[in-house]
This record gives sequence, C-alpha cells and structure tokens, in this order.
Amino acid sequence: TDDDYPRLIWVDTLSIHPPFLAALGEYKREYYDVACELLLNHARLLQDDAGLFCHTYNVDTQTTDGVHWGRGQGWALMGLLETWKRLPDGFSGRDEIASRFRRCLEALEALQTPEGSWHTVVDDPESYTESSTAAFYVIAASQAITHGLIPRKHYTYIKRAWRAVENSFSGDGRYLGVSEDTWSGDKQYYRSVPKRSFSTWSQGAALAAIKEYIALRGLLNGSGKASGE
Repeated sequence: TDDDYPRLIWVDTLSIHPPFLAALGEYKREYYDVACELLLNHARLLQDDAGLFCHTYNVDTQTTDGVHWGRGQGWALMGLLETWKRLPDGFSGRDEIASRFRRCLEALEALQTPEGSWHTVVDDPESYTESSTAAFYVIAASQAITHGLIPRKHYTYIKRAWRAVENSFSGDGRYLGVSEDTWSGDKQYYRSVPKRSFSTWSQGAALAAIKEYIALRGLLNGSGKASGE
C-alpha cells in the first residue's frame, strides 16, 4: 500500500540515484563519496548470500521481502555497473561494487532458462517468464565484458539472453512479455502482475540491449578478444 512506501528501501533506486551522483563527481569530487556510500548501503541491505537482490527492505522490521524479482536484478546490475564505471580507479568501495556485480550476475546466470529468459521471480519456477530481465542482462553483461569487469566466458549466457530478447519482439516492433509496474508483495502477487507493459523498462531496455549486443559483437569479432578476457 501507499502507507508502506516511506518505510521501504527499493532495489529500483540503485539504477537511478548512485549513477547520477557518481556522474556529478566529475564536477565536485565529494559526490563520488555520496554515490558510493548510497549504493553500498542499499546493496548491503538488499543483496543476500546467494548474490541475488531482494526487491525491498523494511526499515521498521529490518527485514527484506525475500523476493528475488527479475527486473530488480536488472536495476541492481545497472546501478552497480554505471556507478562503478564513473568512480575513479582505486576509489575506496569500487572493488566491493565490482564484487557485488559479479555475484549477482553469476547467480542470475545459474537461473537462466534454456530459452535464455528468466522467471519474474528468478528462483520461483512457478512464476511466469518475463522479458525485461533478459534485456537488462544483455545490457549489463555486454558492457561489463567491454569494460573488463567480467571475462568473455559470460558471452555464452549473453547469446542465450539475446535469443530471448529477439523472440520477444512482435511483428510490428513492440517488445512483449514485460510485467507492468510492480509493487512489493509475496510471490503470489508477482505471479499475478500482468505482462502487458509498454514503457521505458520494456521498449527502452530492448533498444538498449540491441545497441550493447551489436557493440559487443563488433568488439569480439573485430579484435578476437575483449578487455579482461
């Protein structure tokens, strides 16, 4: 409910505020500290021992909701990656950000379906498969190889996810199978969210996935290797 909103810390926040603050660090260095602190404080509360991120943390009960929402993993990966890219080399906390990114990515890869997609609750096979998670994975993993954050071996999972992205386009160019605006709840709630979103996290993510996949393919085919291989 709306009454719960002020007491919840959301994984969605990772993709917006820390990267923006880290970008400001180029003009005023103390923003690097603010970005890193905000990101890691969120991640330490929301990321569990498996490497996956829970959707929310309740500051009153001091517990997470325990739900590993698919698009939430995408928000977390993008926030970690974009902040890491903007922080200077050797910056305190940057190594922890990289480690948390790799842990989440590898945990997600272990749960990828044979078709290359993920369930809307990634470790709940009774929940439906959902398309935005694959798009976010392609964006994050492709950039991570390009920037030397992960080795080329992850390309196997990227290719599978890319097939899922391709197969989610309709004949008229719409990206289908994306869950609508998603609140925090129990697993049954996530299973009930309709898959008919036409939004920035559906069309926008799909377009960005196309861009990053093409760029990675060009890098790998052009040089035979990627940074960090």
